[in-house]
Amino acid sequence: MSRDAENTTPTIESQEIVPQKPSSDTGPEDGLVEVGVAFLEAEEEGESEKPKRREDLTYIQIDDKRSVLKISEEAMKKAGVSGKLGQSKSLEGARALIARLAEEGKSIDFILLDRDFFMEEGERFGTTEAGDTFLGGFKGMTEDPRLREALARTKIIMSSSHASDPKTMRSFLEISDRVIGGAAEKGMDAMEVLGVLGKAGLVERDEMVLDGCRQVGLRDIEGYLKVFFPRYGNADQEVLITLVNKARQGVDLAPLEADGPEMVKIVETLKSDGTKGIKDLVFAE
Repeated sequence: MSRDAENTTPTIESQEIVPQKPSSDTGPEDGLVEVGVAFLEAEEEGESEKPKRREDLTYIQIDDKRSVLKISEEAMKKAGVSGKLGQSKSLEGARALIARLAEEGKSIDFILLDRDFFMEEGERFGTTEAGDTFLGGFKGMTEDPRLREALARTKIIMSSSHASDPKTMRSFLEISDRVIGGAAEKGMDAMEVLGVLGKAGLVERDEMVLDGCRQVGLRDIEGYLKVFFPRYGNADQEVLITLVNKARQGVDLAPLEADGPEMVKIVETLKSDGTKGIKDLVFAE
């Protein structure tokens, strides 16, 4: 089906990730552990920005599905973010919209960008030439003397049902350091957007933003488990520990000792039961 065809409202449901026993003929995908570690390291890069209030944030959205554009805008308004400056259903239209807003001196805090523009049909990981071209073109805009002031703060959040896959996010980070994370393409994506912005220090961390940070922290753990457990029933313990402590850091909780009883219990629970019932353990004070 064409990317320009109309689509019905998405029905992606969140679910607990329960590890599966590995089959005898499966093994770890080459480089995935390294990808997970690299993604965690990449998150630490970048300059800090002065956080804004939710109501002062501005953004644009790029998605070819009218239903998603409408649902997401309503969800963002409910989350106190009403500064939408525009939207586009194509990458070409998005480039023109970004340039026009920047020329008018309108700063864009973040761009909600549908990750599916970057994927070939049936593809789970990687980026297409169109996606590479868009991010490369956006980088050129940020370096243009006429546009760079308005785009100095602009970050990109990928919107997709697979936004938390570490390999996917790493591929985007390698193209552009303006990509700061992903949000689920569903009615609750506003909370994940706030969480991504909160973890990046771009929005003031009130209780709603902290709730979003918790959601993103757990989702990142789920995304890692989705990649690893169905394949071979074991994950790199260092990455799991780092993900747990980053989730805690995202809501201003102290990290847990890697070999402490609390962390040992969390890792054992993740390896035996997945994310079921893990929230209270991860965010225990």
